[in-house]
Amino acid sequence: MPTSPDSDDPGGGAHPPVPPPVLELAEACVRYVERALGVSLDYSPDTLSLLDHYTRSASADLAQRPEARRLVASAVAAYFGEVIRRRYEAWWHAPDAADPEGWQLRFDRIYLAIAPFAFAAAALDPDEAAGEGGLVLDEAERDDVAERLALLPPVDPDEYRLPTTRYDVLEIVVDHLRARAEARGLGDVSLGDADYDDA
Repeated sequence: MPTSPDSDDPGGGAHPPVPPPVLELAEACVRYVERALGVSLDYSPDTLSLLDHYTRSASADLAQRPEARRLVASAVAAYFGEVIRRRYEAWWHAPDAADPEGWQLRFDRIYLAIAPFAFAAAALDPDEAAGEGGLVLDEAERDDVAERLALLPPVDPDEYRLPTTRYDVLEIVVDHLRARAEARGLGDVSLGDADYDDA
């Protein structure tokens, strides 16, 4: 049985708890994957390869059932976001609990937010743009991050859509932004919703 997605809060409780709709959708994703693959997800980064496999197979199924696409994308987004939240100092910003497309995962020590629904939608639908629409960066950091990512080897767009690839790219972005913050003496700065909302 998977551990509770509300546990292992690396932020030490400094930010709001995980909204119940996120928890419900993340657990729905666990059930979907277990039903499809016979394996239970445990909210660790290692399970993202299973999520890759699931999104590939679900993509074909959803072509026949487009009415289910938003629900499945929301569940995948919640699980993917929870994997990230449990790894990094981050919190969910979900002003409208009924609108997963507007949810963000906001980082504490660096100015970075992600919109997991954008990544999930791209993983499930080959017609969705696979760009960086899910990343929110400080304008002053955008070009520098783009230069860092341009150093990576080219990736096939179908591979780039997958949760494992997105997670790998996110790790690089986080490490890069942390290093820049440390170099400027800002490594101990803690952000909150007001920092993001006022930007």
